[in-house]
Amino acid sequence: MITTLKSLCLKAIIDENLTLHKYLNSNDIEISKTKNKKFGHFQLNSIMKLAKIANQNPMLLAKKIELRIKKNIKNNEITTNTSYPGFINFTFSEIYINQAFKKMLKNNNYKNEKKNRKNIIIDYSSPNIAKDMHVGHLRSTIVGECLSNVLHYLGNKIIKINHLGDWGTQFGILINYLKEKYTNENINKTNITLSQLSNYYKTAQIKFNNDIHFKINSKKEVVKLQKKDKSSIKIWKKITTISKHEYKKIYSLLNINIKYKGESFYNEMLPSLIKKIENKKMITQSQNAKCIYINGFKNKEGKPLPIIIQKSDGGFNYTTTDLAAIYYRIKYNKAQKIIYITDAGQSNHFEMLFRLTEKLKLNTNNTTLIHIPLGLMLNTDGKKIKTRSGKSEKLIDFLQTSITNTKKIIKNKNKNKKNISKHAEIIGINTIKYAELSNKISQNYIFDYQKILQYNGNTASFLMYAYVRLNSIKNKIKNITIKEYNINIKKQEELDLIIHLLQFKHTIKKTAHELNPNILTLYLYELSEKFHSFFHQCKVINSNNENSRIKTCQLTQKILKNGLKLLGLKTLNKM
Repeated sequence: MITTLKSLCLKAIIDENLTLHKYLNSNDIEISKTKNKKFGHFQLNSIMKLAKIANQNPMLLAKKIELRIKKNIKNNEITTNTSYPGFINFTFSEIYINQAFKKMLKNNNYKNEKKNRKNIIIDYSSPNIAKDMHVGHLRSTIVGECLSNVLHYLGNKIIKINHLGDWGTQFGILINYLKEKYTNENINKTNITLSQLSNYYKTAQIKFNNDIHFKINSKKEVVKLQKKDKSSIKIWKKITTISKHEYKKIYSLLNINIKYKGESFYNEMLPSLIKKIENKKMITQSQNAKCIYINGFKNKEGKPLPIIIQKSDGGFNYTTTDLAAIYYRIKYNKAQKIIYITDAGQSNHFEMLFRLTEKLKLNTNNTTLIHIPLGLMLNTDGKKIKTRSGKSEKLIDFLQTSITNTKKIIKNKNKNKKNISKHAEIIGINTIKYAELSNKISQNYIFDYQKILQYNGNTASFLMYAYVRLNSIKNKIKNITIKEYNINIKKQEELDLIIHLLQFKHTIKKTAHELNPNILTLYLYELSEKFHSFFHQCKVINSNNENSRIKTCQLTQKILKNGLKLLGLKTLNKM
């Protein structure tokens, strides 16, 4: 519906005033539901902005554009009117609503036309090997998976990449520590947990800073690792295997499937990349480090901020690796868009990285590079979520706590309920995911178990309860056969629900365009609200409007299930 209106409005605006065309495209056309239903279903809100640009009276401009719109409406499917101070209002006919409804019930897969489909890489989650995943990894992981689902649903080819921190000086330090600790044992046959590795890593870093002998041996170990020394590589592989095994438990709980491609993958490309950059004569030597300066970036003292692409000891850093990753993804993956999802603290890094890619002319395919900065998840006291000892809480512990709390709530509500553990896991994980996705991703938000586990309000449980109620209706009507039907709207609650259902296509496209899951969660929350109102006000089975209302319930369940799946949430048939 909104997509149709946007096309009509854009054409009319162009026809009325060609000079306005350069100021907007279809994404700039703002269509919303009318605040007063007596004016119709939707309204165009862009006239005041356009009138200011064109130096015209808003009402006069609205009337002119309305006349243009009317000329392009077929079969009186849409009626229009204008209202003060410059709105154009639209009302869809019952014939149009019926046709759109039937088409949507038959097929609601809105893949882009082939010419609009893209190869898109989404880089998210990305923990560091030999370290536990902590709560800070959650937003990137969940948001990345959701956006991957939405963009894939629209027909794009998606490559999901877990860019692991699995290479560099820190591994030389850790390998040296492990060789010292397990001098008389075969490390590769020793059982070591990720938590132990994480503690070893911290101890090794302290020792590296305070023990000159250990420091020298660690640096030698870095060189051996770079040269693919067999004993060093064996230990490195053990470290990565232990880490990935633990990460798999988390990804399994979150129902996420993502391929690993860590920093080590790009390591052999770095020397040739440095030579390529040197040939462009853009490198400046600073204290024996190879640097590039980009206009506009300064340090705290106001001096030009260098981008170090090779350290004074000949080693490389994550900027060099990220640069190689962009080069590889553009040249070999043929990516037309690369999306990075990390916390907002890395915004400056990505801004410099993208500018550097442009400066070095590595983006030969005009690939769109996007960084999505994430806000933090905070405790009810407004601070980062940490353990009692003040350490960052492990992600696996955080997820299990949610499942445990959910299990207690289910037991208190229904002690005789079957499959409590299974339901608690689904609801507990859904609750966390939805809490993440329903908040503005660029802002910090408060994580409060008391609120997000409620059955009322904008929570996963509220949406799931709507789905369960729809499933109950489905079971009751399974023996009712409907061959021919028309949507027969008798009550306002019916109309509100149907109009909202027909906005699903627009919502998915808007979510993909703005790369914001919050758009989809809000749509599904409002859908659940409208369904509950419909359920309480409109009798379905054995009503005079039975066929129409059964079909309305069927489409509602279909859209809600698809929406929950795109968010990465599982459904339950009973709660």
